[in-house]
Amino acid sequence: MESKATDLRLVQDVVRMVARSFYEPEAVVVLDGLLYLTGEERPSIKDEDLATELSLQHKVVRGVLGRLERECLVKSFERKETKGVKEIQQQYWRIDYKLFLDAVKLRIHKMKSGLHSAAVENVTLYVCETCEDEEGRHPSWDEYEVQEVLNNELQIFECPYCENELQAQSGNKSDEGPADIHPRLQKQLKRLIEALNRTEEITLPAPRPESMMLPPKTGPVKGGGDGANGGGERGGESE
Repeated sequence: MESKATDLRLVQDVVRMVARSFYEPEAVVVLDGLLYLTGEERPSIKDEDLATELSLQHKVVRGVLGRLERECLVKSFERKETKGVKEIQQQYWRIDYKLFLDAVKLRIHKMKSGLHSAAVENVTLYVCETCEDEEGRHPSWDEYEVQEVLNNELQIFECPYCENELQAQSGNKSDEGPADIHPRLQKQLKRLIEALNRTEEITLPAPRPESMMLPPKTGPVKGGGDGANGGGERGGESE
């Protein structure tokens, strides 16, 4: 049991590192919230409940969750529920740790592959042609640095100052050559890569059926509330 708890903490540490390495503060808060608010007793959580717990706007939380799901970092399930007199499709969210780890490993692999394939003679800089400093120089980012300004929804590299798309140019940045970039990537992501390597020795439990990832239904039950199809509904109790 202690070994399983240690393995889970290790994977959760990876989630925290990924959030802080690649995402904006709202996504960090949402991922942290999922870590703290879901578990054995509460396998998944409604987005509206998550928003309430985190004191964030519901639409902000839904937007973050939708983007993280497209990037295979979180997973959602839907279930029909009764809200007042209406029947709605309620969405529940959780982190699928195996899916999360696989997605991050693939992302790191793609980053490394992109840097390995760069020409040795040149380094690609991503330049904002709108912004400039007092000396008329435009801000630029190299192949690694530009990952931090990736707009995942639009799939473009976006200037953090004016939000315009960065333009790729061949050139040199200060005295650094492209051969320095991959070691620098390894250094800056060293803790994350080491933690990912340690997860290779972990056997994650098989995913539970979707029905077990959702809390028991509550609220009014149609047809007299006998609970025949409710799987734990309490609407038929009279005491």
